[in-house]
Amino acid sequence: MKLFFHLLVLFRSLGSLAASHVDSSQWQTVPNRFEHNPAGAIQHLLKGGANVDEYSGPPQPMMVIGAGLPRTGTASFKTAMDMLGYKCHHMIELLETNGKEELWHQHLVQKSLSFDEIMNDMASHGFNATVDMPTAFKYKEQINRYPKAKVILTVRSEEGDKAGKQWAKSMVNTILQLPRLLSSIPLSWFPRASHTIEFLEGSYAGVDLPMYEHEKLPAFYDSWNEEVMKTVNRENLLVFRAKDGWKPLCDFLGPVSEIVQANCARFIASGQPYPRVNDTDTIKTAMSFFTAFSLFVKAFPGVVLTIAVVQVFLKGSLKSAASRNKKHA
Repeated sequence: MKLFFHLLVLFRSLGSLAASHVDSSQWQTVPNRFEHNPAGAIQHLLKGGANVDEYSGPPQPMMVIGAGLPRTGTASFKTAMDMLGYKCHHMIELLETNGKEELWHQHLVQKSLSFDEIMNDMASHGFNATVDMPTAFKYKEQINRYPKAKVILTVRSEEGDKAGKQWAKSMVNTILQLPRLLSSIPLSWFPRASHTIEFLEGSYAGVDLPMYEHEKLPAFYDSWNEEVMKTVNRENLLVFRAKDGWKPLCDFLGPVSEIVQANCARFIASGQPYPRVNDTDTIKTAMSFFTAFSLFVKAFPGVVLTIAVVQVFLKGSLKSAASRNKKHA
């Protein structure tokens, strides 16, 4: 029954991903690289990123530092910054780009790489803005290195106590599911599973985020935002909700460059809606796949073993055939 339920969720999620998510009265949906691509998210989690960052320009200083927690509109914010002309670093870079998660693993888990070296790598690849984890958890270090950078605290759109509760619910329903799923059979057999869990635990431990004590999450959300507002100079901080739109964001950023100024003026004058990237469905689809896969293996181990043996045999046969063809060539 559990297997059937998660398969149902999986297919429903895939169906919803194929549909449009536009509320024309307020939002414009601008898909990020994960939205509508749950298979890509699954591949990156199990095999690692395959993309190569081909930036060849000079190192860039950090101009905008995102201090908001994950699940506070960070994917939409990344999209907005890219639209304005920045190159914004987001968690997706670690999942998609070859070698990037390994750098952070060396910093957070192995303790063999300093954060300055991480920042040097980002600068050398042209990033001049950051948002989402793990960079948001290092906002103080970024400010120390780039004291003139603007700091933006993305927060939930809900007011009062509802914000922390909704943030906690969003975290529990999405990314906090990963450690449990990746530590279960058969996902735990994949080498990257433990690697990813270590990365997540290392990220959260650095800021005391209670990833295994969900009842403490709402209070953590409130205390994090309060700390950021106390730490950052008021004139250098913008508390930003996605529903605020372009104008307060552009007013805060100021005359950064001709490209950013021109894009700000164009978006505001034309009534261009602020982007809304809804990656929740993608994450839930990936979670349902992992759960359904795990339940299937536990329910039908013989079938899975047979498929695995046949696959190994076929690969061996193909290699042997290729080797014989080379000899005869």
